[in-house]
Amino acid sequence: MDRETGYSISIIVTSYNTGYPLLEDCLKSVLAQSYANWELILVDDGSSEDNKIALFKLRDTFDNPRIKILELPCNVGKGAALNEGMDLSQGEIITFLDADDMLLPWHLEEINRAFTDNPESTLVHTYNILYINILPKTSIFAFTTYDTALKQDAFASPRDIEAQAICPRLSLRRTVADMIRYDSSINCDREMILQLASIDELLSKKCFLSRTGYLYRNHRSKDRLRYKLKTIIAERNIYFQRY
Repeated sequence: MDRETGYSISIIVTSYNTGYPLLEDCLKSVLAQSYANWELILVDDGSSEDNKIALFKLRDTFDNPRIKILELPCNVGKGAALNEGMDLSQGEIITFLDADDMLLPWHLEEINRAFTDNPESTLVHTYNILYINILPKTSIFAFTTYDTALKQDAFASPRDIEAQAICPRLSLRRTVADMIRYDSSINCDREMILQLASIDELLSKKCFLSRTGYLYRNHRSKDRLRYKLKTIIAERNIYFQRY
């Protein structure tokens, strides 16, 4: 497989006061990819001045023209920030990475392979590898065991999607990204999956990526799983009313 001239992949990352070490790990993991045809759109969602300084310091340290920073004047929320990143992106494929997560070195290569081997596919979805990094000097890696994802049918029904503590990871062709946008009033990325699940034409052309390289980090600075569950509960009624 040509690691230089396959599909161009845009990685959208949004950051709001993300800690320097976490964001540094995130960017390093992208720079370490075996697949080279990518751009990274880093959207700063109205972070504090100290965090903005740290962000631009990272950019200057890595000094890579594939890393582009979009600085928003105020905090607009994750959904709206992701939309801004997609609008700026140029890639044929769009994928998403949280600012405190990481990618294993083969992840983008596998995304490119999935779309190349399945030319009719409009979207690729995969599960996470849960990276628990809470106790000092202790790390645990585990595949997520959320039933719908491992059955390769992450879009089974709105209720199945809503039951997932961690959403499947999405990669979209540009044609799909041009059709669908995140709801800026909801600060949760599962809403995109619910939109996709309601469009039969897209679901008939989805592809499951079994060799995932997405590391979902549960780290000491923020109990992410607890935060996700609180978010799900707070927004459950909105989802069910819509879908």
